[in-house]
Amino acid sequence: MKIRGKTVDLLSTGTGTAPLIVLNTFEHEGQAVFEAVRKMTKQDFNLVEVSNLNWDDDLSPWQADPIMKGDRPCGGKGLEHLSFIEEEILPAAEAEFGGTPKYYGIAGYSLAGLFAFDALYRTKRFSRAASVSGSMWFPDFLDFAKSHEMKKKPDCVYFSLGDKEDRTRNPILRTVRTNTEDLEQFCRSKGIASVFELNPGNHFINGTERTAKGVAWILNQ
Repeated sequence: MKIRGKTVDLLSTGTGTAPLIVLNTFEHEGQAVFEAVRKMTKQDFNLVEVSNLNWDDDLSPWQADPIMKGDRPCGGKGLEHLSFIEEEILPAAEAEFGGTPKYYGIAGYSLAGLFAFDALYRTKRFSRAASVSGSMWFPDFLDFAKSHEMKKKPDCVYFSLGDKEDRTRNPILRTVRTNTEDLEQFCRSKGIASVFELNPGNHFINGTERTAKGVAWILNQ
């Protein structure tokens, strides 16, 4: 489907009432993620892939200056995009799937991983989240997450990173591992089932497989 300029792809194991996972993607990799997840779990699920995004704007929680020379600023339209997902994309998807989901989950890679975790603070919709190589370096996000309450206690949260992602000269990006580990421990302190996994490589290695691991984990809980 095309909704307000965004591309929305629906993938299903065939059960309309199965858990529904929202996945924002950068390069339209939803089909590959879906197939990989099916090899990792026997759980039925439906996947709503949202692509053709204004990546740095749609997925950022607030405006932020570029962190590297040549980058563009983040527009901070995350809440607007989340409302768009809830109010327009999900009703259309549910009509196609033909049922009310057992629960809603949200997943994403990189800035979409930050968006997935941040969504827990903005809406009661999602019970499970997977932040895969999430941009937890985002300015002021760690302080925000630890000083605000989630809209409801989620069932579980998955975090992962590549083991080389924090090996950078950039002082902001270098915080990604300590921040991610801190947030996973913070979730655990709140009684939320959570895990932090390290994968081999930097930020640009095996994104599809890493994302599938995160989705499969939240489905299996």
